[in-house]
Amino acid sequence: MNCPASDYKPLKVISHVTPKGISSVGQYTKMSGHRTLLSCAQSCCLRSSCHVVFFHNDSCFHITCRSMKLCEPVKRTGSKYSKSSMILVRNADLSATGDADTLFLTDYNDNPPGADEEYTESKQRREESLDSIVNDYMSDGGAGALDAERPVLSYDSGDRICTLGQSECSANEVCRKSSNRRRQGVCVCSQGWHRDERQICEPIKSVVVSGVGHRNADPILDKYAAEEDSKETTSEQQPTGSIDTDIPIGPKGSDNSSSGSTRLVVSAGRNQVIQLPKDEVTLSAFVLPASQSYKYEWQLISRPSQSEDIGNMEGANTDQIKLSRLAAGNYTFRVSVTSDGLVGASTVNVTVLPPKRLNKPPVAVIKPANSTVQLPNKDTVLDASFSTDDNNNKIVKQALVVPIGYTNTKFPSNPTLQLKDLLPGLYQLNLTVTDSDGATNSTIANVTVLKEIDYPPTANAGQDQIIFLPQNDITLMGNQSTDDKGIALWQWTRAPDDQSSGKQIAVDMDGTSTPFLHLSKLEVGVYKFVLKVTDTANQSSQAEVHVFVKPENNRPPLAVTPADMKVVLPLDKSVILDGSKSSDDTGVTKWLWEQIDGPKQLQIVKANESVANVTNKLFPGEYGFRLTVWDAKGANSSAAFKLTVIQEKNSPPVANGGGDRTVTLPVSQVVLNGSQSYDDVEIVSYEWCRTQDSLAFGDILDNSSYSPVLRLTNLIAGRYLFKLTVADNQGAQASEVVSLIVKPSPGVMDEIELILNTDIKAFTSDQMSMVLKRLELLLSDTDGQPIKVQLIKLDTTTHSRRVILVFTVINGKTNKCLPGLTVVKQLKQKLKTDSSLITPEVISLETMVCQNECSNHGSCDQYSKRCLCEAFWMEDLFRYHLGDRESNCGHY
Repeated sequence: MNCPASDYKPLKVISHVTPKGISSVGQYTKMSGHRTLLSCAQSCCLRSSCHVVFFHNDSCFHITCRSMKLCEPVKRTGSKYSKSSMILVRNADLSATGDADTLFLTDYNDNPPGADEEYTESKQRREESLDSIVNDYMSDGGAGALDAERPVLSYDSGDRICTLGQSECSANEVCRKSSNRRRQGVCVCSQGWHRDERQICEPIKSVVVSGVGHRNADPILDKYAAEEDSKETTSEQQPTGSIDTDIPIGPKGSDNSSSGSTRLVVSAGRNQVIQLPKDEVTLSAFVLPASQSYKYEWQLISRPSQSEDIGNMEGANTDQIKLSRLAAGNYTFRVSVTSDGLVGASTVNVTVLPPKRLNKPPVAVIKPANSTVQLPNKDTVLDASFSTDDNNNKIVKQALVVPIGYTNTKFPSNPTLQLKDLLPGLYQLNLTVTDSDGATNSTIANVTVLKEIDYPPTANAGQDQIIFLPQNDITLMGNQSTDDKGIALWQWTRAPDDQSSGKQIAVDMDGTSTPFLHLSKLEVGVYKFVLKVTDTANQSSQAEVHVFVKPENNRPPLAVTPADMKVVLPLDKSVILDGSKSSDDTGVTKWLWEQIDGPKQLQIVKANESVANVTNKLFPGEYGFRLTVWDAKGANSSAAFKLTVIQEKNSPPVANGGGDRTVTLPVSQVVLNGSQSYDDVEIVSYEWCRTQDSLAFGDILDNSSYSPVLRLTNLIAGRYLFKLTVADNQGAQASEVVSLIVKPSPGVMDEIELILNTDIKAFTSDQMSMVLKRLELLLSDTDGQPIKVQLIKLDTTTHSRRVILVFTVINGKTNKCLPGLTVVKQLKQKLKTDSSLITPEVISLETMVCQNECSNHGSCDQYSKRCLCEAFWMEDLFRYHLGDRESNCGHY
C-alpha cells in the first residue's frame, strides 16, 4: 500500500496495541465520519499533523505525537483491545509538532456539516468520550498492563536524549530536535550514516541486508524489511499483534505493488525541509529487496506556481539525485524503480522555506498627536491608521487606554476614534499596537479641551452731542454696545463729576434701563452721562458721553460754487473759480479754495479770496475743487466744484534747446538748457543726441541726455552738434539742433605737460600738492618775483596709467603766463643736474603744443613730440642722446 507523505513505506496495520505513552503521548483528534480503518488512514495521510492512526471500536483517532518513543505501539492483552489497531504514518522526531506539556483531546470532522450525526454532539459529550477511552487505558491493570518486555516496534537503542547546541552525541551523530521543547533532541546518525548491530553509526554502503550490499538510511524501513523476511519463512507462526496487514491506500496498481508474490519496496526517504538562502538538497532512493540491477528514474511532479525557474536536477537516472537552485515553495519528486519486470515508485516532498525575516517592532502613530478643542466644540477625531509595521503592516492588535475623566468608554475596533461630549481639561490616550510576531509599540496623544471664552461687553454711548436752544431735548443711543453672548442689563446714570458752574444742572431722564436714553428740559451747559452694560456672565463695561447745550446763535454760512464746468484744450485763458455767491447772515469773513483730486496738482492763484483762478497747464481729465467759507463766529460750510478738461485735437510740442553757444577752454562743464520747450498740455520726455557731424570726444554727466538740461565735460576745441527731441503724452514730437563751439585756450602755447613715473591709482592729493610746490620753487626768480603754478588738468596715459599734470606758470605781479618754452627749458636744465628734485620721477616734460623748430628742416609731431625731418635730413643722434636731448633734424 502507498502514502506519498508517509515516512514509513509500506504502511503496516499493527493489531492489539496501544501507544506506549497513552495519556502523555501528545494530542488525540477524534475524526468523526470515518468508520473504517482504511478511511481513517487515508485522512491521516492527508493531514501533515497526523503521525499515528489509532483505531478503537470503530472510532478513528489521529495522534500528534510528542515523540516517537511515546507513540511506540506496545502489545496489550485483554478482549477489549481486540479492536485496537495502530498505523505509523509520520516520524514525529522529524516534524516535532507534538505538544511537550499537555495531552489534548480534540474532535475533528473533515466531512461537511450534517454528514454525520455524531458531529452534532455537544462539545462536552465528545470530550467525555475521548477522556473515557484514555482513562480506560490508564486504569487497566493486571493482565491488561503494558507488556514492556514485548514492544512491537521500538527505536534504535542508540537514539538517546541530547541538548541542542551541546556536544553530547557520539562520532558521526547529530542532535536532532524531537519535540516542542526549546533545546531537547535525540542523537541520530548523520546524513549518509546508519547504526549497525553494535549501535555504531557506519556509512550506509556498509549495511548488508539478507547478505546483499544495499544502502538504506531509514531505520523503520530496515525493521520492516527484517519483519518481511521473517514473515516469508515463519508466517504460520506469526503471533497476534505483529505487523501482518497491508492497507492499499490509493488506486489499484499504485506504487510499490506488483502482481507477483515478490514486491519491490521503494522509499524516497523522508520529506525534506530547507530554508533559503540554502537552495540545495540531495534525495536518495532505497529499495527492498536489494539488487544491483535497478533502474532509477526521477521526475518532478509539482513545483511552486510562482517560480519560473525549475532549478537544476543532477543524477536523474541514479539512486541519488542532487537538487539545486530551488525557489521558495513546495516541490514533489517521484522516483520509479524497475528490475526484471518489477516496478516500484515513491514520492517525496521538498519544502523550501523563505529566508528568515528579522522582525522590527511596529510604529504606533496617532494623528493628530496633539490637538486642542475649544468649547463649545465638544468632539474630536483621532486616527491610528497611520501606524506601520515592517511585515506589510501586519498589525494584529490595537489597544487604546481610556483617558481618566472620559465617561464614554466605547472605543471602536477600527483605527479611527471619535471623542464626544468632552469637558475642559487634558486627555491623554495611550495607543499600543502589536504585530504578528508579538512585538509592540506605544504612543500617547494629548487632547486639550479649553473652556469657552466669554469676552466682556463693550459699552458705546455714542458720540458727544451739541444742541442749540431753543432745542432742549435729545436722545442718546447706546445700541452700538456689543457683547459676544448678548447684553443682559443697560444702565444710564449721571456722572458724579457732571457739574457746570460749580453745580449740577437738573435734567429729566427717561429710559435709563434701555439702550436709548431720552433727555429733556436741558439748559445751557455741559452734561456728562455714563452707560453701563452687563452681560450674562455679570461682566460689565462703561462708556461716557457729553451733551453740550449752547445758547441760540447765528446760522452757519452757505458756500456756493459755480456749476460744474467743461473746458476744451488748448485754453486761451485761465480757469476762473468763482465763490462770490457764498453768503452768511452776518457776512463771510474767510474763503479757502482747495484741489481735492485730479490727474495733476494745479496751482490756485488767490486761493484765499472769493474768486480764484488756475494758472498751471491742464491735463485732460477731471479735477475736483472745494470751497470752504467761515463767518465771524467760526461757523463754516463747504461746497464742491468739478472741472472737466477735454482735448479734442493734440498740438505737437515745440523744442527749444536754448540756442547756439560758444565757450573757450579751459572749461570744466558746459550746460545746454532745453527747459524752454513747451506743449499745449505737457512734455513728457526729453532726449539729447549728437548729430553725425558732431565731435565725438567729451562726456555726458549723470545721464542728463534724457533731461531738459544737458551737462557736458571733458570737451576739446571744436564744434559739437546736439539734437534735442521732445514728446508729449500722446506721442507727438518736435526736434531742434543746437551748436556748441569750443575754442582753444588763448594760453595753450604756454601750457606744459608733465608726466610722472607713478600709477594714477597710487597718486595722492598730497603728492600732487608737493609736486606743484616744487615746481614753484624751481621756477622762482632770484629777484624775488612771485611765481604761481596753476593746474589746468590732471590726467593719465592711456596704456601705462602714468600721471599727467597739465599746468601753466603765472607771474604773480603781472598775472600773465610765462612762455611755455622758457619754462620747459628752465625746468629741464635744473632736472638735468638733479632728477630727484621732483618726486615721483619725471618721465617727460614738454609743452602741450609742440614748438620744436626741428633745426628748420622738419616739423614736430603734436602727439609724439618728435621731429619729422624733410628729405635728405635726419636726426642728429649725438645731440639727442649726448647733447640737449632735443629732437632735431640737424644731420644732412
